[in-house]
Amino acid sequence: MTHALYLGRFKACAVGCKYDSIPGALAPSADATLVREPANPDDQNAVAVHNKLGDRVGYLPRELAALLAPLMDTGTLFVTAAAAPKSDPRTEDFASGYCIPLDINVYGCSAAAQEAWCALQHELQNFTPDSKLIKWGGNWWLNFGKYSGMKVADVALVDFDYIKWLLGEADLPQDVLHEISDVVFS
Repeated sequence: MTHALYLGRFKACAVGCKYDSIPGALAPSADATLVREPANPDDQNAVAVHNKLGDRVGYLPRELAALLAPLMDTGTLFVTAAAAPKSDPRTEDFASGYCIPLDINVYGCSAAAQEAWCALQHELQNFTPDSKLIKWGGNWWLNFGKYSGMKVADVALVDFDYIKWLLGEADLPQDVLHEISDVVFS
């Protein structure tokens, strides 16, 4: 991954957490590792969240894992994660013991990776029709999906035209639409 380019980031919550059963499982701002578990009997797309000691502290929501797993498996996208900082309002969820808010950074090495990132952002909006646009920390964020009452993911939006497209107020340029249609999630 030494030549990978930073493509963007999104926010998600790890679910099925063992936060209260592992002391110091994943403190705010702590680095986490996302580990594929293709042999997981409950979900072949499972993506586990591990702390720096290698303890599994939870999983990405099933819907999000289904989108990321094929891209991680093929090496199209590389992802890193960290627990949200204390300044993030989502850290209140730490107290519940059921969710760990994560910031996930996405990297890639090719044009295919950039296309996949664009398509992934587009796919994330399909988790729920209740997506909402918010401004936080100097960025625009689009909240996507719910899982057990929690947001599945937020995506940072930096292109105003893309925001307008997501809100249904504008059309995307043809070259971007072509890139999205060329990416297949299986």
